[in-house]
Amino acid sequence: MTESSVPRTEEELNLLMAERPSGWEYLLFAGALRLELERLETQYEDYKLGYAPRLDVIVYESQFFEYLHSQVNELQILASNFALIFNTEVANAAFGPPGVEGDPARLLHLAKRYISTYEEFLRWVERLRGTSVPGKYSRLVAILAKYANQPIEEIRRFVREYAMSAAQVPEAIASGTPLVLENFLTFSIPAEISTAYKTEIERLKAEE
Repeated sequence: MTESSVPRTEEELNLLMAERPSGWEYLLFAGALRLELERLETQYEDYKLGYAPRLDVIVYESQFFEYLHSQVNELQILASNFALIFNTEVANAAFGPPGVEGDPARLLHLAKRYISTYEEFLRWVERLRGTSVPGKYSRLVAILAKYANQPIEEIRRFVREYAMSAAQVPEAIASGTPLVLENFLTFSIPAEISTAYKTEIERLKAEE
């Protein structure tokens, strides 16, 4: 493994922690993020296919809107956790202040927490799709599931782009070239999805 490469295996992560070349913290974090993400690739492919195993959970018409409210609340909690974990101050504590080495255990833990948020969004969609609801509400549930699209893809984008930037760190340090690694993500719901959700709610209420 060259100093400028991002680890792709557990063995390479361990070697990096043992050797600790310049900028190792960024390489370690990027590698850990990528490995954690790769472990969930099967779940991601199922999500993209729209597949979810059927659960032994049936929501009847009289229970549906209470169920829907609980799912929206759960999504809001996931969004709050998203903002809490993807916090620059939290990351800075793991990387260490300027001139001080980072903490490898905290960096690995932070990578796990980042990707655990991604996994929670995948599982939320999976549970939503796997729950049996009356047919008249299927379209509404399908629209609600799309609320997780942006954070799921945003985390994947971050991991991909962070790895590309981290690979440049050792050379930048050696040459004295300034390099800024951005460590933020945004959670948002596209307007067209919110509009479709509200329109479907109104349609269903008009049919009652």
